[in-house]
Amino acid sequence: MKRKVFALILASVMIMSLFTGCQGSINNGNASVASPVQSDSMTQATTTKKENFNPTGYPVVDEKITVKAMYSVNKASIGDPDETAYWKKLEELTNVHIDWEIIDTDQTKVNLYFAAGDFPDFFLGSLTSERINLYGIQGGYFQDISKMIYEFMPQMVSRFQEWPQAEKIIRQLNGEVYTIPQIRLGTTAAECQIYYRTDYVESVGMSAPKTVDDFYNLLKAIKDAGLTKGYAPLCPVSKGHLAMKVEGFLFPAFGDAVEPGFADDGTGKVVFNYTSEQYKRCLEYMRKLYADGLLENEIFSMDSDTTEARVTSGLASFMTYASQLKPESFADGKVHLDVLAPLVSEYTSTQKVPAYAYLSTSTGGINKNSKYAREILRVLDIGYAKEEVAPGTGLEAIACNSGIKGEAYIVDPETNTYEFVVPEDYTKAVWGYVRLKHAWNVPYGVYDFKYYNKNPNSYAREKGMMTNLVPYSVDTFPDKIMHYTAEESLLIANKLTDISSHVEQMRAKFITGIEPFSNWDAYVAAIEKMGIEDVLKVKQAAYDRWNK
Repeated sequence: MKRKVFALILASVMIMSLFTGCQGSINNGNASVASPVQSDSMTQATTTKKENFNPTGYPVVDEKITVKAMYSVNKASIGDPDETAYWKKLEELTNVHIDWEIIDTDQTKVNLYFAAGDFPDFFLGSLTSERINLYGIQGGYFQDISKMIYEFMPQMVSRFQEWPQAEKIIRQLNGEVYTIPQIRLGTTAAECQIYYRTDYVESVGMSAPKTVDDFYNLLKAIKDAGLTKGYAPLCPVSKGHLAMKVEGFLFPAFGDAVEPGFADDGTGKVVFNYTSEQYKRCLEYMRKLYADGLLENEIFSMDSDTTEARVTSGLASFMTYASQLKPESFADGKVHLDVLAPLVSEYTSTQKVPAYAYLSTSTGGINKNSKYAREILRVLDIGYAKEEVAPGTGLEAIACNSGIKGEAYIVDPETNTYEFVVPEDYTKAVWGYVRLKHAWNVPYGVYDFKYYNKNPNSYAREKGMMTNLVPYSVDTFPDKIMHYTAEESLLIANKLTDISSHVEQMRAKFITGIEPFSNWDAYVAAIEKMGIEDVLKVKQAAYDRWNK
């Protein structure tokens, strides 16, 4: 009986719906009845409210919106975004206001911020692979933007043709995308540079070295001539620079490999070159420089202030940091600086150095609860633009790091040089002024700056790198940008920490002579005992996935 009553009611409702549907019009899902005797002017027209988003063109939104973003940086090193030229112009163009939450770079504070889980709309940096795993892949806090980037980030996607690895680096093992890449190149895009005073080289009647033997002989001649007043002519800024810059520069000269850590041996197999014969030969050479007083003997204990002061005073001829050398540091008031070209030896005739690690990814992490994912992507996409995205704005890729061309810096096309526009009474570092007034050093977008700085010191260093290093740069093993599972990351963390510490300790012992090279096999055996083979298996699996 109940079923019959229900059916009768349902039939009545359907008949009434059909009847009213003939007389009325549907407006946003609500029936409105219009009498057939009403005039056309009285008929309610169907209206649709325009969405506050423009998929192309500018502004991005017609009515201003506010999105929240977190940035971990020393607050004193950047300007107020509401007064910083780039962010002001970006807001004017897009109609998107960014409410910045600045967190100190102290990792304890950053970790606490993430642990609290009160996430903003997106992050400008701070997204390590561990956090992407924890909050993106496992936690599901971030939106998967793998499809959205191809629709709303045309500037960025176009860059994938130039740098295909930029697309690889952002795609996680599950196929999803949570971050956007940074491609950072330019005139200082070198990993292992050694600067030298050309006036000292000329003083001893020699030229820039081509082989490791030439380099040794030149260092000895400069020291014997008393140009560095008894101090070692090769003075890295720190023990970290000794490993990263000096060792990184010299290692390729002693064999076919380019980098001393994890690498592809040329067949697709991952190896650990810190246990190779090539690395041993490199350390033996560095030991010789150290023993003969040509490499600073206090480098493992000296602070950078001391080494920089020594360079400034002319007590070094080869160094890993030379920004402090001004025209007044030289006898004739002119800067005499250059960069060493890669060396060769009896073990290789090929000049090569590790290429700059130009790829990274730490920006993105759009909150899954954010209503403005498309808007955020469109705003960030401007950081990849080859040319200004709207006439007269000056907003393109370089602008978000160096400021607006013609306002923050002036280019001389005849000499291919530039100089920043800084008040005459500003006495601090020029880049400090740029960060305060023009643009932040953002960790996304493309920074491919090809002009040389007009400053005599900067010009010499940049021209030296572009002439003597960049042409010989070889892409390195993608160790820092490959993706790992949580289990793989844990294994690497557990094993590689001790291995890396052992390599660092033994580097110092071999170079200083505390550990004789007759114990080399014991050094290799210790690393094998620590589980380097287990790490290599994980690296191999990740590398195979990367190459697919």
